[in-house]
Amino acid sequence: MLLLYHHLLCLLTLRHHALVKAQTVAKTYTGWDCCKPICASTDNRPSLLTTRGAVRVCNRSSQPLPTTAGVSAVTGCQPGVNTNTAAYLCDTYQPIPISNDLSYGFAIQVQDSQAADHPNCCKCYQLRWLTGAAANKTMIVQVVTPGGAGGCQRGDMIILTPGGGVGPLGQGGCNGMYGGLQLGGAQGGEE
Repeated sequence: MLLLYHHLLCLLTLRHHALVKAQTVAKTYTGWDCCKPICASTDNRPSLLTTRGAVRVCNRSSQPLPTTAGVSAVTGCQPGVNTNTAAYLCDTYQPIPISNDLSYGFAIQVQDSQAADHPNCCKCYQLRWLTGAAANKTMIVQVVTPGGAGGCQRGDMIILTPGGGVGPLGQGGCNGMYGGLQLGGAQGGEE
């Protein structure tokens, strides 16, 4: 179990900021399917690039693609895609430990909609575990994909972690990116 703090920074004027803080209890899982994050697309709405930005994606060698190329590239998880022109999850999205009780990372937030213009795309959350080996530890994550599948419930977080699970699309993206190297992890992710 974890306690999830949602931080929303709203620009009210050039000199005044408001911080909205809400708490939710949810579960965390781990996963890494190598797929292009959903928030890396504008869903054919270029105006989203200026209002929200887009998550960076990489080529199969984990080299960042220019923003416009990344936004329009097809995910490496699509069956039959040309792996040389597809977009993938950059290997730099793995968790970054800062101290014994704080780390940074990226996540999939389980939602009903997987639209690229989902309002939670690119939002940041502070997670604090209530139980288990990580009890009282904190992680700041940025949502790079709304959605999720399997036994996860709405609001749960899937923390992007290599080897933590391959999700519903299996090894598809990772096979294209790493040439068939099996990264391990359960189909639905680890709780």
